[in-house]
Amino acid sequence: MSLWPPPGADQRPAHVPTPPSPQRGGPGNAGWAGAMLLVVMAVLLNAGIAWQQQPSAPVVTGPPISPTATSPAPTPPRTAPSSPTTTSSSPTPASPTPNAATTPRPSVTPTLETLSRGIVLIKGEVGNGISTGTGMIVDASGLVVTNYHVVEGTQKVFVKVATTKDEYEAKVLGSDPTRDVALLQLQGAGGLDVVQFDPDPLAVGDPLIQVGNSGGQGYLDIAKGVVVDLNTSVTVKDELSPTGRSTLYGVVESDTAAVPGDSGGPMYDAEGQVVGMTTAGNQDNATTKGATITYHLPWPVVLTIADSVSDGNGRGTLRVGGRAYLGVTLSGTSLKVATVEDGGPADKAGLSVGAVISAINGDAVKTRAELYTVLSELRPGAKVTVVWTDAQGGQRTSQVTLGTSPTN
Repeated sequence: MSLWPPPGADQRPAHVPTPPSPQRGGPGNAGWAGAMLLVVMAVLLNAGIAWQQQPSAPVVTGPPISPTATSPAPTPPRTAPSSPTTTSSSPTPASPTPNAATTPRPSVTPTLETLSRGIVLIKGEVGNGISTGTGMIVDASGLVVTNYHVVEGTQKVFVKVATTKDEYEAKVLGSDPTRDVALLQLQGAGGLDVVQFDPDPLAVGDPLIQVGNSGGQGYLDIAKGVVVDLNTSVTVKDELSPTGRSTLYGVVESDTAAVPGDSGGPMYDAEGQVVGMTTAGNQDNATTKGATITYHLPWPVVLTIADSVSDGNGRGTLRVGGRAYLGVTLSGTSLKVATVEDGGPADKAGLSVGAVISAINGDAVKTRAELYTVLSELRPGAKVTVVWTDAQGGQRTSQVTLGTSPTN
């Protein structure tokens, strides 16, 4: 199934670069080289978890460690940022039309009712807490794209269609955590309105309209701004990365004031067509309610991943179906086993409480994040060799058949 616009409008817009293979890591990695990499630390914009920078549970540890459930505070009305920046810190790709990269489009303001078509509000159950975000319907059968961090670690996901208020339980069909995209299927849905994507190139200075479930408030809100950079990179905090951070490449930067809950929602152009997915924001300080800079994944990147998941083409970091599961929880940030699921993969292989895992398939692991990284590239049903030191100090080795994680 192809989720791209029909023929005649399905060409990759000129402003969207082909992103390099995503790399995890800090300044010592090659991925940090180049003038287009912004040296900032951004936060992901799902309300209740990533904005507060609470760690999500790795796929190997069973039930996630979650924040206490709280009711999100109402988000105050937002206004368009003043004196927007209209210069780019990176070279502007060539455009197929003269001066397209330097001539902003006229500003038009579609109504919120119009912009709400094809948009959903997402709520996920995460242990004793909740995660909220936004999503876009890309197929009338109920296929929805959102950021992976919106649904990461959730046991259940519920979705409400913004225009009809119809509610559905959603299944996570697959994801690419390194590009922060997930594809959901609304159970029992059909005949839904879908969002429209804009095949025309963006330009620095183009007006933008951001729509999202701001603050997890349960209804959509609007923020306005302009394009600041067409092709940049942003580093986000990621407790499950070995370095504590991950980098997203080929993103569009704007000065729209994103807030928690906007993640996975649309960034519209002035005509009300989707040009990207709101993904991360940079805050100047902890007291700032909204992000001073917002980053958006270009829509071709989002739909390419969604198409691959829909077609069952899992490869590399692109995962179709559930996550691989070892069936243990770990103590703090260490590799010491705190609990073992009865009858789970680790239990069947002989791992017990107090064991310290040291290697998977010959790859040494020294931190919980490294273990997560190794297992995130494996699939349920895979047979792996696990090395650990038991509670008595003896070294043990056994083959483990990975299960399917109960969390997304």
